[in-house]
Amino acid sequence: PSMVRWEDVNDGVFRIVQSEKLANLWGTIKNNPRMTYEKLSRAMRYYYKSKVFLPVLGRRLVYKFGPHAVLWR
Repeated sequence: PSMVRWEDVNDGVFRIVQSEKLANLWGTIKNNPRMTYEKLSRAMRYYYKSKVFLPVLGRRLVYKFGPHAVLWR
Protein backbone atom coordinates (compact mmCIF):
# COMPACT_ATOMS: atom_id res chain seq x y z
CA PRO A 1 0.00 0.00 0.00
CA SER A 2 1.08 3.51 -0.78
CA MET A 3 1.62 6.25 1.80
CA VAL A 4 -0.34 8.69 -0.39
CA ARG A 5 -3.32 8.08 -2.66
CA TRP A 6 -5.23 10.23 -5.09
CA GLU A 7 -8.71 11.38 -4.12
CA ASP A 8 -9.17 13.32 -7.40
CA VAL A 9 -6.17 13.19 -9.73
CA ASN A 10 -7.63 15.73 -12.18
CA ASP A 11 -8.11 18.31 -9.41
CA GLY A 12 -4.83 17.48 -7.67
CA VAL A 13 -6.47 16.30 -4.44
CA PHE A 14 -4.62 13.62 -2.50
CA ARG A 15 -4.88 11.89 0.87
CA ILE A 16 -2.00 10.94 3.13
CA VAL A 17 -2.75 7.37 4.16
CA GLN A 18 0.30 6.54 6.31
CA SER A 19 1.22 9.84 7.92
CA GLU A 20 4.00 8.71 10.25
CA LYS A 21 5.62 6.52 7.60
CA LEU A 22 5.58 9.46 5.17
CA ALA A 23 7.08 11.74 7.82
CA ASN A 24 9.85 9.23 8.52
CA LEU A 25 10.64 8.95 4.81
CA TRP A 26 10.71 12.74 4.44
CA GLY A 27 12.94 12.97 7.52
CA THR A 28 15.35 10.49 5.92
CA ILE A 29 15.40 12.48 2.67
CA LYS A 30 15.99 15.76 4.53
CA ASN A 31 18.49 14.19 6.95
CA ASN A 32 16.24 14.90 9.93
CA PRO A 33 15.66 11.69 11.90
CA ARG A 34 13.32 13.47 14.35
CA MET A 35 10.77 14.43 11.68
CA THR A 36 7.15 13.85 12.73
CA TYR A 37 3.93 14.18 10.81
CA GLU A 38 3.07 17.21 12.94
CA LYS A 39 6.20 18.99 11.70
CA LEU A 40 5.69 17.86 8.10
CA SER A 41 2.06 19.02 8.00
CA ARG A 42 3.01 22.38 9.50
CA ALA A 43 5.57 22.84 6.74
CA MET A 44 2.96 21.91 4.13
CA ARG A 45 0.50 24.47 5.56
CA TYR A 46 3.12 27.21 5.09
CA TYR A 47 2.64 26.68 1.35
CA TYR A 48 -1.06 27.68 1.51
CA LYS A 49 -0.11 31.37 1.34
CA SER A 50 1.99 30.91 -1.81
CA LYS A 51 -0.73 28.64 -3.31
CA VAL A 52 1.52 25.64 -3.80
CA PHE A 53 -1.05 23.76 -1.69
CA LEU A 54 -4.67 24.73 -1.08
CA PRO A 55 -6.63 23.77 2.03
CA VAL A 56 -9.29 21.09 1.77
CA LEU A 57 -11.58 22.18 4.56
CA GLY A 58 -13.14 19.59 6.83
CA ARG A 59 -11.06 16.71 5.48
CA ARG A 60 -8.27 15.40 7.64
CA LEU A 61 -5.02 14.37 5.90
CA VAL A 62 -6.31 15.65 2.54
CA TYR A 63 -4.38 18.24 0.53
CA LYS A 64 -4.74 19.84 -2.88
CA PHE A 65 -2.08 21.08 -5.25
CA GLY A 66 -2.55 24.77 -5.98
CA PRO A 67 -1.93 26.85 -9.09
CA HIS A 68 1.73 27.45 -8.16
CA ALA A 69 2.58 23.76 -7.67
CA VAL A 70 4.84 22.41 -10.39
CA LEU A 71 5.47 18.94 -11.82
CA TRP A 72 2.62 17.16 -10.04
CA ARG A 73 0.74 16.03 -13.15
